[in-house]
Amino acid sequence: PRTRCCLSLWRGARAGARPRQVRHHVVLHDHPHGASHATEGGLVALAVGMVPCPGAVLVMLYAIANDMIYPGFLLVAAMSAGIGLTIAILGVATILLRQFATRFIENAGGGVAVVRFRTLSNTIGALLVTVIGTVSFFAFLGMS
Repeated sequence: PRTRCCLSLWRGARAGARPRQVRHHVVLHDHPHGASHATEGGLVALAVGMVPCPGAVLVMLYAIANDMIYPGFLLVAAMSAGIGLTIAILGVATILLRQFATRFIENAGGGVAVVRFRTLSNTIGALLVTVIGTVSFFAFLGMS
């Protein structure tokens, strides 16, 4: 929860970046077009992916305690595949819905409305993740 909270605060701060016009489209980032987010995104994904799933740890502990190592590996692999598939489907659906909404707003109101929509959706998304992370953190501490 702490990592997600920090990441959402960072994204929220980035969402407030002032858009600038570059030739034919609006850009909401501060680097030249040749630069890439691949390294930055890869490091964030690696850091978040290094956190073990508590459910997988419990399944493996149970499997080791009962001398069922191979079934434990299969169960953890099945859990991982299911979670990965679910997250991938939700991520792709979110991206497609945002593109649809952006195109709809662009056809209805023009470029300024699209910039407002993107900024607002980024900010609301970051705040939502921050609130969920904060509530989860305090619930974990027993302070809910």
